[in-house]
Amino acid sequence: MAKRDGGVVTFGILGIIFGLIGLLYSGFLVIMIIALKANAATLDSAATESLKAVNSVMLLSLAISALTGLMVFVSGVGLFSARNWARQWYMIAAGISLINRLAVFPMHFSQSVTTKGTVADAVTRVANQVGGIIGDLAGIAFSLVILWFFSRANIKALFQRGPSAPT
Repeated sequence: MAKRDGGVVTFGILGIIFGLIGLLYSGFLVIMIIALKANAATLDSAATESLKAVNSVMLLSLAISALTGLMVFVSGVGLFSARNWARQWYMIAAGISLINRLAVFPMHFSQSVTTKGTVADAVTRVANQVGGIIGDLAGIAFSLVILWFFSRANIKALFQRGPSAPT
């Protein structure tokens, strides 16, 4: 069996898992938003208010997330074969994700939590904002770790020569 770097294998596994989750989640949200916008006239007032919060920047962010999900999934598979293109794609996806999260991050603070509704509605909005902030901070940190890990000289060298021969 070929000897591989444990970090590369870990990132390969995470790439496959996170890539699939990202694709499914982003795809579902994009389809849901498009369907809601297409049927906006038939929605109740609460759904209409929620739909107003969805803007083109958020749709673009979701599309970018779907693209990076696909890139991370494909490159995650390629990492197992120590393909240099997989390392590069993983880093590009991390860079795109980092830019995307930095661009969307301020939106968490611009959403009002004091709008009409019950206390439960306000608590839900605050929880969503806190969850979004924590998720974005974790995503930013993870992207930075990916960029750091795959930029290291020993990892670059591993991908230049490919997986080692069986022993």
